[in-house]
Amino acid sequence: MKQAFFLIFMLLSSLVFAQQKSTVKGLVVDESGQAIPFATISVLSAKDSSNIANQLTKENGAFVFSGLSTTNYIFKISVVGYTTTYHSFIAENDSTDVGKLKVNSADNILNEVVVKGNKEPVAVKKDTLEFDAGVLKPQQNDNLEDLLKKVPALEIDENGGIKTQNKVVKKIYVDGKEFFGNDPQLALKNLPAESIEKIQVVEKKTEQAEFSGVDDGEREMVINVTLKNTHKKGTMGFASVAGVPPLGNTDGYYNAKTSVNRFSPSQQFSVIGLFNNLNQQGFTPQDAANFSSLNASSNRGGGGNASANVNLPIVVGKRPGVISTEGAGFNYNNQYAKKSSLQSSYFFNASHTDLLRNLFRQSFLPARTINTDQNTKQNRDNLNHRLNATLTHQFDERNLLKLTTALNAVSGDAFTNSLSKISTFTAGDTVENNSNRNVRNHSQGISFNNNLLLRHRFALPRRTVSLNAVFNLNNDKSNDSTNTLNQNQVNGTIVERIIRQENDRRTTQQNQRIQVAFTEPLAKNMTLEGNYAYQKNINRSNFDVWDIVNNNLVQNFTSSNAYSSNFNFQQAGFKVNSETKEKTFMVGVSYQKSILQSIVKRTSDNVLERSFQNILPSLRYSFRKNATKSTDKNVKPSNRNNSITFEYNTAVNEPSVRDLQPITVNNNPQNIVLGNPDLKPEYTHRIIINENIFNAKTFTNIGLNGNLNYTQNAIGYAQTVSETLVRTTQPVNLPYRWNANLGFYYNFSVGKQKNKIRFSISPRYLVSKGNNLVNGVNNLNTQNQYRSDFKVTYLTDKINFVFNTNYQKSFVEYSVNKEFNQNFSVFRNTTDFRWKITKEFTIATDFEYSYYQSSRLSTNLRPIPILNLAVKHLFLKNNRGELMLSVQDVFKRNIYLSQRSDENFFEIDRSNAISRYFLLTFTYSVKNQGGRKR
Repeated sequence: MKQAFFLIFMLLSSLVFAQQKSTVKGLVVDESGQAIPFATISVLSAKDSSNIANQLTKENGAFVFSGLSTTNYIFKISVVGYTTTYHSFIAENDSTDVGKLKVNSADNILNEVVVKGNKEPVAVKKDTLEFDAGVLKPQQNDNLEDLLKKVPALEIDENGGIKTQNKVVKKIYVDGKEFFGNDPQLALKNLPAESIEKIQVVEKKTEQAEFSGVDDGEREMVINVTLKNTHKKGTMGFASVAGVPPLGNTDGYYNAKTSVNRFSPSQQFSVIGLFNNLNQQGFTPQDAANFSSLNASSNRGGGGNASANVNLPIVVGKRPGVISTEGAGFNYNNQYAKKSSLQSSYFFNASHTDLLRNLFRQSFLPARTINTDQNTKQNRDNLNHRLNATLTHQFDERNLLKLTTALNAVSGDAFTNSLSKISTFTAGDTVENNSNRNVRNHSQGISFNNNLLLRHRFALPRRTVSLNAVFNLNNDKSNDSTNTLNQNQVNGTIVERIIRQENDRRTTQQNQRIQVAFTEPLAKNMTLEGNYAYQKNINRSNFDVWDIVNNNLVQNFTSSNAYSSNFNFQQAGFKVNSETKEKTFMVGVSYQKSILQSIVKRTSDNVLERSFQNILPSLRYSFRKNATKSTDKNVKPSNRNNSITFEYNTAVNEPSVRDLQPITVNNNPQNIVLGNPDLKPEYTHRIIINENIFNAKTFTNIGLNGNLNYTQNAIGYAQTVSETLVRTTQPVNLPYRWNANLGFYYNFSVGKQKNKIRFSISPRYLVSKGNNLVNGVNNLNTQNQYRSDFKVTYLTDKINFVFNTNYQKSFVEYSVNKEFNQNFSVFRNTTDFRWKITKEFTIATDFEYSYYQSSRLSTNLRPIPILNLAVKHLFLKNNRGELMLSVQDVFKRNIYLSQRSDENFFEIDRSNAISRYFLLTFTYSVKNQGGRKR
């Protein structure tokens, strides 16, 4: 194998360096002969105008291109304030001096020069970092995900999650319109790369800020994809089918998918479908949470973003289990007129999961250690329907109406068998608690969310008023049938218990909210923003438990209950915003009063009423300075785009309805759960810092970001473990919990062709501290984690090479049982290599090498190499057909392993995963651009 890779490397080297090269230099000047600094100069092929290389001129207007083949080229020169100019030239042997290249002043100075057919490789426009897709060297049948993996500013994980500057990208737009709502993965997999002209990474302002003209400093990261002019009208898409029959002891695999997109200037219509048993799912991780709508509500005082969590597990391998998936959906956007638009999408997904899981956990008590060893087998079927629609009507330039609705329906059936052994050994005494548990579950859930927004802008600039009305309805139903055999063994004496139960939980949640906000100018650069909101949450929950006695259902009134609650809150506040060209400063405060009324129905109603009052301050400062180009000799041009943001805000998080219910759930005799109606809301302080510097001359990006979260009355879970190892868990308010992280990133290029070879470095430090109660003893848990990422991209017309290495090291300390302090780490390398040998043949490989270590394991795991290989051949007219032979996990080493330390425990979770398989795939592409078939 090593010899084969060495031969491939030598062959690539000979292909890249065999041709005779030339160095071309010159000077860019204006009409008077003065040098023009920081002009964008591109080398285009004279044959087809494809982009070969790009750079910015130096401060004296000079430029040098090295490594050009001896042939004909075109220089394209673009600079703000001048017309885009083209010059033809021939690169001769060794060195060519083209002398002075003149550009003419534009009659009208524009903020941006747009020339059809040729785009800048990288551009900075205030809050937008824009990449020319052509510079990223897409290959035929690549999709948007393949392109984004090459963008230096982005990180894409194995599940399709996108992050930039440590912020999650939640939406992808196509020509400014949402594509499949809040599901970026559907855009990643179904937009062909060849249709894309530009990729824009945008720090998008809030809709309120865009309408009022008052920058509140809040941003969310989105990606906007602009299509090529040739693809803005017409049909494009693909259909592929792949499979391999069962061979010997191996299973058969299949994968079929299709995507058809029809675009016009006013409409976008897309249809997608998928059908596979390769763990390729068509829904986002958030959909899993929709099987239960009993999530805690959050009322924020000024904004903020989620922090990185040091308690998240370290994971080795791909998705757990074997998942079969069927899915289909459509996306439809229509601009009916200049005043009205509709954005809508629907997606259906069905999946079947076969999961084999082994969980080993060590729990640390004040005087002993408990070991849990659990083996689980689960078969699960899930269904999901998701519908989103947004209707916008602009009555005139001052009045807007926007209606957003979302309907989500989920259902699931699961059968789970788990064998668990809980044991401890103390002072010669052995205690074991064994359980064999079968659970059959059926669940259904539906959520219906609506938002109506009305806005009015007055004649006086920055004077606006808006009305926002929200109505959300959620219904959940869950039914469990449990059969458990439990054996307690204490020094050889066995006590056996059988529990057979049926339980039924029905929950309804209704949320109503109305909010009025206004903005009023106080001075030239100062604005007052005021708001008032009233919200009412109505919750109804019925939990019925029946014991099965002699095959008859007997209701267990002790465990059953009916619970209802009304949560009302009013919030009023204001913000003062001061904004200049480069600086924004905002300070605000809100007052919130909330009343919680709850009723527990048993033999008689038990009524509980509580009220809370909170002050929620917020503060934000941001500084933004954009790169400038000037023809004035007295004004020094700047090639840096700088931004700094500091934010402080507060939030109140209410307890969940399930945690508040004063009931006992004991259908699992090893784990009993209690509710707590005395829970108080959490109060969280957040500090967020971000700094970013982008150098347009060198394409260098440097950034620093971090946040700190401190929570008072933190909601945690107290555990009590009995002498027979029965664990009882109850939510409680703990004194505090805090976590923080600080990260740095540095992206830069080497060589004259700035986008050919790029490097990215991003280290990060995370820390968290939290209390937990075990048998009445407080245990302080401290976790420190170090992460580092290093990425290299090498992109040419024939070769795409992306190398990424990631290292994570975690240290866990306990104030009690210090002998159980631990550390664990994972080192992961991934390599993606594509070589376009000819116009028809391509070789593709991706290789992942993981190494895992843990102080809690007697022996470390062997390194895990996962190699995937593929050979692609294009054929048929215009290369519309592709035949690919691929093998996944060549060495048959794929596993799924997750390690986590939290509160008072350490655990390792191992699950089954898909291993080596072969696939033969046929893909047919459809291209009908502007009525012309290709």
